[in-house]
Amino acid sequence: MTSERDIERVLDHWFAERPTQVADRVLDEVADRIARQPQQPAWRVPRRDSHMNINLKALVAIAAIVVVAVAGFAVIRPSSSGIGVPAATEAPTVTASPTASTSAIDCQEGIRGCVGPLAAGIHYSSRFEPAFSYETTSAVAGEWHNDLDSPAIYEIDRGDPVDQYVLLWSDASIVDPNDQCSTNPAPGLGRKAADWIDFVTNHPGIDASEPVSIDLGGVTAQQVELAVAHSWTYGCGGDGHTGFYVSLLTQDVEGRPSEYGLPSDQRLLFTVVDVGDHTVVILSYGPPDADAFAAGMGNIRELVATLRFD
Repeated sequence: MTSERDIERVLDHWFAERPTQVADRVLDEVADRIARQPQQPAWRVPRRDSHMNINLKALVAIAAIVVVAVAGFAVIRPSSSGIGVPAATEAPTVTASPTASTSAIDCQEGIRGCVGPLAAGIHYSSRFEPAFSYETTSAVAGEWHNDLDSPAIYEIDRGDPVDQYVLLWSDASIVDPNDQCSTNPAPGLGRKAADWIDFVTNHPGIDASEPVSIDLGGVTAQQVELAVAHSWTYGCGGDGHTGFYVSLLTQDVEGRPSEYGLPSDQRLLFTVVDVGDHTVVILSYGPPDADAFAAGMGNIRELVATLRFD
């Protein structure tokens, strides 16, 4: 039987004879194939992200070469019991971590901390600041999901990209109205509840309803319906938006600046509340028609009304 040392010499010779460079056309083909794969949209709301510019083809190609080399070595590397024979037939022992119950859930953006499907009852945020609770009723038990829980953003949705949802933002800034569709905060504008209400009700591109007060336990929120004004003719071009668009807020989420706004093909239930030193903006999108929006937002309004901040 060949000894392990002999096998290692064979492997060394095998790797030494392999080329250390790959033709540019191979790298380009690998990168192009990967780039054509559909990507999962993030947070399922109208937004733009500011990402670092990188040479995607080069990084993807290098990663592909490393994966192939490691996989090939793993396949042909001998075990102590002989060539191609597993050292043991038993499955490896896996020790569960304290966060195993949440790490297996497909949280948005790969940000761990969400809890997934929500049963009927009271639920609590784990990372969002300020902390809060909310209640899902038996009438919609199993329909609600928590897919995102970070210090800056929290989402409650129906588990389907086309369904309505509730998106909470902590201490977001108003987007600079002179730099439409950017992630730049508006200079000189505050971000308290009064600042937000003044901004959305006086924006030339927004048709806003009369604000109403919503009791959220120990704090009072302001709630208003928003739609893009017919006179508004600005958009964001090739940034993933279609039609006319009004930028609303910008916030840094896990080290990435993000911008959210209101497209002309949707209507928005906008709720904002001051909680101590924090201000929470709550967004819920629906169809642009006022009657269809009212008919489809009943459960959303009920859920928002159960929010209680610590």
